Amino acid sequence: MKDTTWRLSRLMPGAREPVFLVRDGHPIHKAKRIQDFVKAQTGRLKLFYLPPYSAHLNPDEM
Repeated sequence: MKDTTWRLSRLMPGAREPVFLVRDGHPIHKAKRIQDFVKAQTGRLKLFYLPPYSAHLNPDEM
């Protein structure tokens, strides 16, 4: 998980606007350490999560 926060921190240098990152719903992406890191960025990093797999919304699955 330390590696994950390191990678997130590498997105931040030089950013003049907030960084928006879309992640999947893997538990490590929602871990407390990650949440604390994002909170410490005071709005400079915003995470968005993809919805869980929904076969009924995917026409290829029908």
